[in-house]
Amino acid sequence: MRIRRDARSPIIAAAAAAAVATAFVSGIAGAQTPLAAPIPAPAAPERVPLAENFSTAEIAVIAGAAVGGGFLLALGHTVLPEPTPSLGAPHAGSLDRRLTDRLHLDDGSGGRFLGGVPAVAGIYVLPFLPAAYYGAQLTRGWPRPDVNADHRLLAFAEALGWTMLVTGATKYLVGRSRPYVELGRPELRASKTGEADLSFFSGHSSAMFCAASFVARDAGGIAIPAAAYATATLVAVSRVIDQQHWPSDVLMGALVGGLTAHLVYTIHFDGNRRPRRRRAPSRDAGAAAARIIPTAGGIAVAGLLP
Repeated sequence: MRIRRDARSPIIAAAAAAAVATAFVSGIAGAQTPLAAPIPAPAAPERVPLAENFSTAEIAVIAGAAVGGGFLLALGHTVLPEPTPSLGAPHAGSLDRRLTDRLHLDDGSGGRFLGGVPAVAGIYVLPFLPAAYYGAQLTRGWPRPDVNADHRLLAFAEALGWTMLVTGATKYLVGRSRPYVELGRPELRASKTGEADLSFFSGHSSAMFCAASFVARDAGGIAIPAAAYATATLVAVSRVIDQQHWPSDVLMGALVGGLTAHLVYTIHFDGNRRPRRRRAPSRDAGAAAARIIPTAGGIAVAGLLP
């Protein structure tokens, strides 16, 4: 039998060979091409206008609280009479009293813990470091730029201002004798006159824990919050060692400062540390969003009006 040869066979064979070669090359190229899509660059933080988080009245109140609180703590003794203590010293045998006696250096020299560095830095320097940091971000973009640094600076001023105001007012309204007065250690008396009965509660502790709590919420993570709270605790304990406060004074200060910072931060920032939009957009934004549209009866203005 004779087999008839189709004239198209060479063409079909060549096409099949080309298809196989193309598939092979494509398979090699596909194996070398990563399957995962390129990771997009993170979106830039959104700028939130300050007026959508703070009203003009709020800013004025924040300034008043900061000035008033700072005055009471720094200069209140120069213009206000020393209060008559309404809160007594811890009774003998109490944990408050035992801790005070145990932590006291008791060498009669009047020397302060770590040379008095925690006492000075803990009220005049350390509580204001976050403000300096946010201010540097706002004015110079250092150490890293933050488009919402003004929100953080103003919120921190609010937290610290209210903390100082509540602390200073309580000191003069309540009154409590400091440990060095009750325990007969005059060599440890405060450098300022008129402050022997301003023990309750500790301004060092409240200011430090306010700053530490705000920084902990804003920074996140573990290392920075741990360092902030450790520094605040060191300053608070130094006030007991130096016989300026009872342990209950520094504990109350820590609670007031910490809770105030957490409350203010929660009001002004969300869980992702972004400023909240608590207020309606500004008039300019509202005017830009308004538009004229046709209706059955003529025209109408739609959108946000100024």
